[in-house]
Amino acid sequence: MESYLEACDVKCLKATTEGFNPLAKNTALTPLEQENKKWNSKAKNHIFSGLCKEVFNRVRNHKTAHEFWMELCALHEGSKSEREERFHLVMNKLNTFEMIPKQNANEMYSRLNVIVEELNRLGLNQMSPVDVAKKILYVLPIDKYGHIVTVLHQGDHSTATPTSILGKINAHEMYMHINP
Repeated sequence: MESYLEACDVKCLKATTEGFNPLAKNTALTPLEQENKKWNSKAKNHIFSGLCKEVFNRVRNHKTAHEFWMELCALHEGSKSEREERFHLVMNKLNTFEMIPKQNANEMYSRLNVIVEELNRLGLNQMSPVDVAKKILYVLPIDKYGHIVTVLHQGDHSTATPTSILGKINAHEMYMHINP
């Protein structure tokens, strides 16, 4: 939704995620207040168009796009304790993650990335690209990738990314396919 609002206009996104100063009651609106009111209305309209009827009925009484947004976040993300519980569940998925037999490195990374995105979305602990690259190296089976993992472990991990690690693994897989 944030990407959609930003694509509509950056001011729609600002009206939603940050909000504007409240309008003064019983006074004429300044040009800036009129502009902000317009962007708030546009943002509300865009948000409404993306909601199902059940969710719309739960948030429709709010006056500003920012209030809608905060309510939607609370509905979908839950309270801090609910996010912490989900965080522990996702961390368990991450800690028990393994590469499936007969799966290639790209397929494994795709599954891993779903877990990483779920973890990062909770906003409690962000997993960096370096951490993801290390996790990829950790879950590769030694019997199939032992040589390349050893070589990659000897390199500098401070700038490693999943893409750089996967590129080297894919090159190794192609070499092993050509020269078994």
